[in-house]
Amino acid sequence: MHHFYNDLEVIGKDDTGLVFKCKNLDCETRLCKNHKNRDKICRNYPQEEIFSMGAELSENCGYKFTPIVPFSEVFDKVLKSKDKNTQNKFFID
Repeated sequence: MHHFYNDLEVIGKDDTGLVFKCKNLDCETRLCKNHKNRDKICRNYPQEEIFSMGAELSENCGYKFTPIVPFSEVFDKVLKSKDKNTQNKFFID
């Protein structure tokens, strides 16, 4: 097992898997007790990949995701592109 898991405590289970608590998180200050020596997964947190696997930010987490382009804009652009492709099919002789 990777040494990183030595710093985690299993505190429960939900629909997507195990729920962990970091043993290095100071509950009062909400700061890492081992910040200078923290593992790469903590240095890179939050990585988008973990959210595609079902991870979620807790309500008290200081991190927030702000999309570069709002999802609604991306979705509208895709729909318009599909509409154009569909319309072109019908007008080609």
